[in-house]
Formats: sequence, C-alpha cells, structure tokens
Amino acid sequence: MAVLAACRGSEPEVAGFPEDSVAAPGTTPSSRAAVRERLTLWTPDSVRLSVVLLAPPMPLDARRPAVLLLHDAEGSRTDLARLANDLTQNGGYVTLSIDLRGHGESFHRTRHGRDEIYDVDAWRRQGATGVRGMLTDLETGVALLDTLAYVESDSLAAVGSGLGADLALEWAAGDPSARALVLVSPRAEAPGLAIEKATSSLADRPVLIVSANGDATGQEAARRLARRAPGWVTVTIEGVGAGDSLLERGNVLTSRIGQFLQLHVPAAPSP
Repeated sequence: MAVLAACRGSEPEVAGFPEDSVAAPGTTPSSRAAVRERLTLWTPDSVRLSVVLLAPPMPLDARRPAVLLLHDAEGSRTDLARLANDLTQNGGYVTLSIDLRGHGESFHRTRHGRDEIYDVDAWRRQGATGVRGMLTDLETGVALLDTLAYVESDSLAAVGSGLGADLALEWAAGDPSARALVLVSPRAEAPGLAIEKATSSLADRPVLIVSANGDATGQEAARRLARRAPGWVTVTIEGVGAGDSLLERGNVLTSRIGQFLQLHVPAAPSP
C-alpha cells in the first residue's frame, strides 16, 4: 500500500498549465483545477519515492485514464517530463512520473529505523533484487492513483523506456487495469523479470514498441517480443539513441504515442 508523506508542492520543471481556478465567494466551483504536484511516497519496503502528478482541468464529476511514466536505468522522471506535459495538456490524461528507487530524487530508504542513502550504485549492487524492487515502486504509484477520485483506476496505461519498458510489461501481466503499453527501446532481458512469460500473457492487449534503427539491442528485443505477440505494433525511428534519449526528442514520437493511447485508452482532450 502506498503511503503519501506530508511533503508535497508544486513542480517547477513542468510549465504551461493554466493557473488554478478559484470560485467566487459564495459560489461552488463547477470544475476541478489543473493539478501539478511533486509528492513523496513510501513503498512497503521503506523506500522513499519522488513522483510528479499532473492532471488537466476537468468537470468535478469527471474521471480520466492515467498514464504511468517509467524511465530507463540510470535515468530519472525528468527525462519524461516533456511527454508527461504533452499527454496531460493536449491528451487530457492524468500522468504519474516516478523516480524509481536509487534514481533521481528517490535515493533514501529506512532500514532498522535509520535513514540511509540508497543511490544508483546501491541499487545496482542489488542486481535482480533491486530490479524487482522497482516493481514495488510501480505498484506504489498505482496504489496512489487508486485513491484519486478523478482517475479511472481500472483504465491505466504505461509508457516505459529501456528498463522501464521491461518493468511495465511485468506489471501489466499481473494487473488487468493496465489497458495499453508503450515500450520504448525495451531490453526484454532484465534480471529478476520474466519478460517472455509476461509477453505471452499480454499478447491480446494493445502494445506499441518503439526503437531506433541504430539501436541494435533495441531492434533485436523488439523482434523477439513481436514474435511472441504478433499483434503488437512496432515502430522504427531513424537514427541512433535509445530509451530516454528518444523520448526527449519529443514532437513526432510524442505525437505517435499520444495517438496510440487515445486509440486504446481514450481521454477527453483538455479544454
């Protein structure tokens, strides 16, 4: 179960949202203002996570699908900030970007009642245990979304990059609320994850695989996944680069991801 800490605040790295609307004195607001918050969550195994929650303005009785954004190994949620901003502002989605354990601002944990640094080196030393721990991070984010009245908690999607793509696959295989996935430069061989088994169980769900033609590892992983799930959509981008670096380019790829999600997990565009 996710535990929301008292720490919360506006998120300066994401710009462009309208100012929060305020009802006139003596009146009742008819709509919910845009949300842009940086939150701290605690996982069941006492890792402190930093996440960013974005939601578009919407009617008070409206509910929207949510998209989880998962960065690559040695990356951070800021690598996906442009995509999160676009999906929320232009697509009408609630988005939750997570700094996975040992990455970004998620570098603390509590052990034996004491706070300690848990950075990327500490995470890497854990090997498969550290990777599987990231599934707990993802599940903690989903638990947060389940508490939000304006989220369609049975209509979730995930965009994962590199290791984040592999994590999205494993999570979706065990969660029927995962309606669609976008896998950017998947590796399909993360330690501690049963990627092939997860792929087979998700063969009938909509999945978009994106890789660059200059990324031999990503191209081979995409082919391997597509052989197990021939109905999945694969897209090849010209050039080099993989994972978060592809998503940072924005524009064409961002638009393609948005179109895929709207087809399979539609959200009303923001006003």
